[in-house]
Order: sequence, then structure tokens, then C-alpha cells
Amino acid sequence: VEDGNFMIRALVEKVPYHTIRIDSSPKVSDIIVDGEIINSEDLPVTFDWAEGSTHTIEVANQVSEIERDTRYSFLKWSDGVEEPFRTLTVTEDLELVALYTVQYFLSVTSYYGDVKGGGWYDSGSRAEVSITQIQVDHGNDTRHIFIGWSGDVISNERSISIMMDSPHGITANWKKQYHLLTAFSIEEIGVPEGGGWRDAGEIVYLTTPLVIEIDEDSRYKCAGYVIDGEALRPKTEVKILMDKPHKLSWIYYHQFRMKVHSPYGDPEISGNSLGKPVKNEDWFDKDSTITVRLRPLVDHGNSTRRVFSKWTGTISEVNPDLEFSLLKPHELNALWKTQYFMTFEFTGPEGEPIYLAIPPTLVLISPEGEEISDIDYFGSWIDKGRHDVKELTWKGIDVRTPDFSFIDVKGPGMLSVPTLVYSLTVRVSDIFNIPISGAMVKLLTNGYETTEYTQLEGMATLNTPSKYYTVRVSYLGQSIDISGNASVTPFIEARIYFSIISLSLILTVIAIGIIVSIVVLRKRLAPTPARRSPITTPERGLNKCSYCGAEIRPDDVFCPNCGKKIKD
Repeated sequence: VEDGNFMIRALVEKVPYHTIRIDSSPKVSDIIVDGEIINSEDLPVTFDWAEGSTHTIEVANQVSEIERDTRYSFLKWSDGVEEPFRTLTVTEDLELVALYTVQYFLSVTSYYGDVKGGGWYDSGSRAEVSITQIQVDHGNDTRHIFIGWSGDVISNERSISIMMDSPHGITANWKKQYHLLTAFSIEEIGVPEGGGWRDAGEIVYLTTPLVIEIDEDSRYKCAGYVIDGEALRPKTEVKILMDKPHKLSWIYYHQFRMKVHSPYGDPEISGNSLGKPVKNEDWFDKDSTITVRLRPLVDHGNSTRRVFSKWTGTISEVNPDLEFSLLKPHELNALWKTQYFMTFEFTGPEGEPIYLAIPPTLVLISPEGEEISDIDYFGSWIDKGRHDVKELTWKGIDVRTPDFSFIDVKGPGMLSVPTLVYSLTVRVSDIFNIPISGAMVKLLTNGYETTEYTQLEGMATLNTPSKYYTVRVSYLGQSIDISGNASVTPFIEARIYFSIISLSLILTVIAIGIIVSIVVLRKRLAPTPARRSPITTPERGLNKCSYCGAEIRPDDVFCPNCGKKIKD
């Protein structure tokens, strides 16, 4: 560079140009080249661009509708570039064609759940359609269930594949269901059949067993059903229209068997069955109050009766009337005693009946071990069976015979009770054999004594607990003791010298004699005649008793030794 002047040397090279041809197939969209829109009608268009220059090319419409549900969609450039907008650096001649493909719309419709696969598909491709939920629960015992596809494709599959050779439309079909809740009122029974989801409008027929057996003595029995909280309907079958959700409860009662056995007394059993009062049934509700009533005394009208004794079985009780809560099966047996109406006769050692003003005291032990002491000898109800004799006393003295240890009651009637009480009859008369009434007769034996007074016939009957006795007869200051054996001489004759009657007769005779003597003496005036020699009357002869051989007088009516009557 000299004097401010400079020199520039430029080397110029020739730049080559390339032909760029731009088109669209089919011609469905404008092309924008370096910002300039080229109408599809003007395509193809050709550009000469210098090598190395850069240009922008873009399709104006990636999608072009042909008709409803059918369109063209940009696919790629002919050189393989898939972006609709591109930047091109020129390196060679090039033909760029925007390639479009035909697409069809697949319409997928569903009122419930989520569906996949709807939208635009290239012609000839396959669309994969599926539904994510086949069950939609609305939370109020109502739901919808997917049942299949309808429209251009009919299928009940959850996922389907569709050839997209034209526009298609499919719809997911659903059915409405209501929940039917079924239950037993007693959870232990389980869950009844027939419950669950049911199609809307469906008519459901359900039945349940009248009785569900648990074992021989325990069961469940159906009283009916309750639906949606309405009143109980006493049926074991039901028809339900599924126009809404429903709740059905079969009402069952847990029941136990009540067995009551009694041949007498007409037992009556009361309680609840299926929640209602009933009588004389075999089955009753659990926890119900059971009442058992029984006539404890059954008189058969033939001097025979039955008397309730006690309950045995699952309940032991002596009270004929029961009341309890039924918590388990029961079997009750009523035990009865047979009783007979008995009268009692006491007999002496020889088996002869004796009649005592104060009867003996008889104490028995019943077949059940109970002591019986309050016996009415004129008539008492006595248990059937063998009764042990605990005591037989009379006036505090044991009068039981050695072999009298029990009484066997087999039927109504009279019971003969043997005793060691002897009967002794005493006849008191004077020397003229005139009966004396009012004489005191005292019997003494082994510390026992008793006193009786003779009656008009001069007789007194006494009883003694010992066969050996001493009898003292007292009358008008006169007294006589007689001892004997009551088993040998049950009758004795006691003679007193004078009685009121005999004294009266003697005094009367003496008075008459005196009067007669006086009269005779007065009348006699003549001297006393010579006395005659006395004539001795022969002594009266004595006889003997034909029973015991003792000597008796001719005027004796009873033997003074054995007491037997010897003369009428």
C-alpha cells in the first residue's frame, strides 16, 4: 500500500445451481416456500437454488377433510422426512413431494367407563378398541355392566380390532343392575341363596325352607319375610320386581323341642312359637318363657288316686308348676305316687279285733323314706308299696308283735294291725249273782294301770299291754284282787259279798221277819209247843266246769276260774 492507495484482489468462482421441484400428492394442501404460499392448484413448482443455499418448506394443511369422517392427513415428504415443516440446504437437484394418506374416523361411544381406540386411522390400518371398566358401581346399590359392542361391529368382547377401510362407529352397551340383599334374621344360619346383583326389570323368585334342622331337638323355623322394612309376610316364597334395590330378610326363630311326659294330671305347656303365644306344642322359641301346669292330684273315684311326686329329666323339681326361660331342649318326666284309701283295724294277740278308746300310735316309713305319723285310722290315703313299721305304741308302751315289721299296701281296703294289747272282761256280782254296776275295776301290770267302772250288767272291759295282770275290784268298802293270764283267762268273775240290791233285800227280809215274828207272838196264847228235833239238810253238792275243770256252784252262770259261760 503506497500513498494511501490499496489494491483488492478478488477471486470469483462460479456457483452451481440446482433444480428443486416441489409438489403434493394428492394436491390437497398449499405449500409454503420461504414464507410464500403456493396454491395447490399451481403445483408442482420448480426452483433453481444455488448450491449451499438454505430454504424453508412447509405444508400449509397437515389435514384436509374430504367428507364427514374421512380426510387426508400429511404422511411425510418423499425423501422420508416426516416433519411437515422443514429446512432444506441445497446440495443437489431434488424433487420433494408432500405425501398424504386417506384417514377414516372411528367413533367409539360409551355412557359409562373409559374407552380407548377412538379417533382417526389410516386407511387399511387396524384400530384396537377396548374399554377399561366393564363394571361401574354408583355406590347406591345400583351399577352398570358392560355387555358388548354394537354399531359397525357387534361383539361382547371387552377388546376388539377393526379394519379401517371406511369410517366406523361403535357403541359400548351397558345394562343396569340393582342389588338384592338377602339375609337370615339369625346370622348363625348363614347367607340365603338368591341375593346379589339383578338386572333392572327382572322378576326374581325366591324360596326358603320352612324348617332348618340343627339336630333332633333343635331347629330354625321360618315365620315369613320382610322386604324393604315393610310388615312381616308369613310366607316362605316371594316374587320381587327389580325396579330398584331391595333388601329381603327371612325371619327365622331358633326353637328347642319340649318333651313332657306324664300319664296323669293333663300337663299344659305354654310358651311362644314364631313370636306368638301357643299351648301344648312340641317346639318353642329360644329364650321364650315356658310355663308347665299340672294337676297334682288325680282321684279315680275307686279309693285310688295318683299324687304328683316330682319332675325328673333335664329339670328336677318337686313343684308341679314350672316356669323358666327356654335356653336348651328339655325333656321332663312326671313321677306319680299311687295312693289307696285305707282304714285300720287293730287286733289283739289272738287276731281278735280290739276297740280302744285311745288308739295305738302307728308310725310308718314310706317307700320313699318319708315318715308317716298323722294317720287317720278311720280313713287315710296311703302310698302303694311296702311301708316299714317304725313305731307301734299304746299309751307310750311298745305293743308291736315281733313279726310285724312292715305293711305291704297293694290296694284299697282295711289294714289289720296286730298288737300286743290284750282285752280283759271283768264281771262283778254279789253273792246272789246279781250284777253290780258302778264297781271300780283297776288293772295293774308291769307299772301300767288303768281304771274302769262296771256298767248296768256289771261288766267292765279293760285293755292291757301285758298278758299277766292283777285286777282289783272295789265296791262299798269291799275289795278283791284277782291275778291271771289274759291270754288264758280273758274273762273273769269277781264276787263281792254285798251290793246295794242284796243289802236292800236282806234288810227287807229281816224287817219282814221281825214283823211276822211279832205278829205271830202276839197271836199265840197257848204255851209254847215242845221243840222238834232239827232235821239236817244235806249239804248242797258241787259241780265242775266243763272247760277248765274248776269247781262251780249250781247257781253259777260263769265259771269263776276261766270266765266261760256255763249256764243260760
